[in-house]
Amino acid sequence: MSKKRATWYFQLPWHVESPLLTDIGLALDRVVPRDPEHLPPATVTLMDTADERLQRAGVKVAQQSYGDHGEWFVWGPDWTPWLPAERDDPVGVEAELPDEVADLTRPFRGRNALRPVVVATRMRVRYAVIDDHGTVVATLTSDRIVVRRRGVAAGRFRQVAIDVAGLDPQRRAFIIERFEAIGAQRVDALPHLFEQAVAASRDDALPGERPAGGSLDAFVGWVLARRAREVITNDLALRSGEVGDATALVVALAGLRDELEALSGLLQPAWRDEQLRRLDALGPDPDGHVLAHDDYLDLLDALEAATRTPPLTVDGATAARAVLGERLGGDRLRLIGHVDALIRGDLVGGDLMGRDQARGGGSQSITRKEWMRALTVGEQALQLTEVAGVLFGRRKHMVRLLGKVVAALSAARPPEGPLSDDEIAELSPAQAYAAGRAVERGLQVTGAERRYLVDHWPTWRAKLLALTFSSNKPSASGDHR
Repeated sequence: MSKKRATWYFQLPWHVESPLLTDIGLALDRVVPRDPEHLPPATVTLMDTADERLQRAGVKVAQQSYGDHGEWFVWGPDWTPWLPAERDDPVGVEAELPDEVADLTRPFRGRNALRPVVVATRMRVRYAVIDDHGTVVATLTSDRIVVRRRGVAAGRFRQVAIDVAGLDPQRRAFIIERFEAIGAQRVDALPHLFEQAVAASRDDALPGERPAGGSLDAFVGWVLARRAREVITNDLALRSGEVGDATALVVALAGLRDELEALSGLLQPAWRDEQLRRLDALGPDPDGHVLAHDDYLDLLDALEAATRTPPLTVDGATAARAVLGERLGGDRLRLIGHVDALIRGDLVGGDLMGRDQARGGGSQSITRKEWMRALTVGEQALQLTEVAGVLFGRRKHMVRLLGKVVAALSAARPPEGPLSDDEIAELSPAQAYAAGRAVERGLQVTGAERRYLVDHWPTWRAKLLALTFSSNKPSASGDHR
């Protein structure tokens, strides 16, 4: 019957000599190497891009090698089910980066190559403790581990595991005494080489429900990081075959466009315009070819870099609430001013088929232009509120309120002007009659929608004025145009 295994574990100071485990009185005669040759080193290498974007996203890529044998692992607990939550089964055994690993990490690394970032190397020697009869009474495994981060030593460890199942109590006490004499500490277990490599890597938190800091840098970085996470999530779902088309990914990219437009004036124009150009180049892509598009990969790169260092036109250390509160308050007051003017009849009181009779002059094109200006201000206010409203509380309430105003303005805007005399001359009598009826019906619909806006505006206006975007409640006075 075999002896029950009993293993003790010790952590040793790096610089001390190994303990002498022989003793004549206890008949511990000698300690000899168990292996005829040195064992090959074991290595765990964490791979990442030069700027370590995988680790910032909570994704680990590692190669474990022992002699000529190597295995690749990818895991990311925040990205299940597309990535394994734990380091379980290897995804490849090639010496070079396997295609599967390259594909799994593509949304995180873009076109950037993976390179070693952390390397943990273990040199192992195994010994046998032999008594005066030549019997092996204990086996000892001694490891020296060096962890390097970007080539610089980040940690050095010595650890020993000793099987004491064949030792009596006196010999066991002797072993403990010898290890304690050199400053060794007995522990319940020793960390795996993977754990020691991961401990030297970074472990950034993913963006939460609210920005981690109050600065403009922190807020804009948070907005872009959350958008990047949504894009990558839908990218992984498409790559894995979980979804059959790129609809959700296209929607996520459209959301990025809205945020870039909402933050105009804060983001550097050249950077913002380049990302909008890339989004334009991608276009609607239900078949998912976007995943291999150079502009898509470049967009991922730019977005990831911007989450760390937002390309702002103003001081990023400024309080986000102060900057965005001022903009939201200004947009709100401009919207109120425009709609007040529209409803007073300053801009739309005339005959929409021809001249603006209420103003005694002017043309339909001016009326429509001013109406569209009010609609644009409302859309801008809504867009910025959807992005920055989280800083001020009651975001959903603000978005719903502005959404109602924008929808009413859009429905009540004047129709396109009537056909010119030259255009009418080219129509048949039946076509001219149909065109006239279409204009008449459009005016009837517009009139009903305008009455709806006029009826509801006092309530909406009061609610808009009640919104606060800073410590000082904005006034409704001043130039609102």
